[in-house]
Amino acid sequence: MSLTLDYDFLPPALPCTVCKLDGARMVARAARRLCAAALWISALAIWIAPGATWESDIMLLKLLLSLSAMLGAASLWLAGTTPELPTVEIDLHTKELRMLRGQGRQPRKLIERCAFRDLDRAELENGQIAFWARDGRLLVGVSLTNATAHAALLAALRAEGKLAKPAG
Repeated sequence: MSLTLDYDFLPPALPCTVCKLDGARMVARAARRLCAAALWISALAIWIAPGATWESDIMLLKLLLSLSAMLGAASLWLAGTTPELPTVEIDLHTKELRMLRGQGRQPRKLIERCAFRDLDRAELENGQIAFWARDGRLLVGVSLTNATAHAALLAALRAEGKLAKPAG
């Protein structure tokens, strides 16, 4: 039996230590976009600044500054976009967890593969199962709506001895 579901960064309804996902990445993306907007505005403001002369060397400097600001703004804006969320495959037959990226016409690329026996632990809280790697990082948190698939996954994790109670 194989399960495929879309990855979602939704924290559980109650505060717990299962999902240690804070808003640091979102704030960093917002800061990049804010800096990109500021660079874009400054690239335009160079041309409408009062008291500017039309000398050739000043115009060349303005052109270079505005082009470099626009290039920096474009790169910061693209760096501030939300990354594509991976697809999670849980294979109960081979007892492994796979994270893949790529949808539609794009070929799917394997990001990470982890066997159940190589996990540090799996925690169940409020219907969400969090898979933790041996180095202490959260691999994925999944919620299954199919009761049969949920029970089969829990049984496979218990058989490997990886199902732990949440800390706290």
